[in-house]
Amino acid sequence: MLAILDLILPIFGFILLGYAMGRSPLLSDEGAKGLSQFVFFCAIPALLFRAGSRVFGTESLSPELLIAFYSAGVGMHLSLTLWLWKARGRPLGEAALAGMTSVFTNTVMLGLPLSFALFGDRGLLLASSVIAINGMLYYSLTTTLIELGRGESGGAGRQVLSGLKGLLRNPILISMAAGLVWGALGWGIPGPLARMIDLLAAAAPPVALAALGATMAQFRLAGDMVEAGWLTGMKLVVYPVLVGSIGHFILGMQGETLSIAILLAALPCGVNPFLLARRYGVYVQRCGSAVLLTTVFGVITLTVLIAILAPPEMQP
Repeated sequence: MLAILDLILPIFGFILLGYAMGRSPLLSDEGAKGLSQFVFFCAIPALLFRAGSRVFGTESLSPELLIAFYSAGVGMHLSLTLWLWKARGRPLGEAALAGMTSVFTNTVMLGLPLSFALFGDRGLLLASSVIAINGMLYYSLTTTLIELGRGESGGAGRQVLSGLKGLLRNPILISMAAGLVWGALGWGIPGPLARMIDLLAAAAPPVALAALGATMAQFRLAGDMVEAGWLTGMKLVVYPVLVGSIGHFILGMQGETLSIAILLAALPCGVNPFLLARRYGVYVQRCGSAVLLTTVFGVITLTVLIAILAPPEMQP
């Protein structure tokens, strides 16, 4: 158990540190944005490039993980959207954003550091395979539903096309692919460049976690707290249980691949649904509250899951 605490406390300690900085005059909103940009465009790409170049030739990626993760996620998203829209009479845009909030995971800022800390390069690559689909899938699905609710289906098509173009320019996906190709070709990395990549890679987990905390400092609890509460329960409990059940009982997954799938599903909600809600001017307060609540209560649920699913050497 001590090994679990040794892992968990620094992770959430960095988030708390970033939150405290974000609430103080020391780090402005623009500063927090710059910190996130450094993580997204420099540190995490270096981490993924290094991982990709090292693990080529191993069984790094898992189609079963993606099937379990996204069949559960899309199913929950559409089911909740349909229920709120048809049974509760909510506008389709609000219902769709609630569906996205219940399944969208904070994979970049929290999932990558956690997967790397628990499972090393393999965990990093499996988490990256989820990232390759996560944003594009849920942005396209949710935007399409919002635009249909507004009677502007043409706008959804433009959004999907724009998302596909953005996917090709995504530094996280580019760095992961470049690392895999580099490793496949067996090329070495010159000493100074290798040390620079190592330094950037080492900076990725702590800076990403601090940036997440600083981002959380911008959120406030507001709106319908009952709805934000049950959305939090769906995200932190129902979604990982559903992913684990599909993965184990239907797809026969086991070991670290199943553990990573469950842990990724149990991550707090990322900020992307909030950004989409703010863009359309709907569901902003409840979505922001759910993002904050899942991050706060995720400390407890992730600690419990890590104690159960961590590699044997970390078990008590």
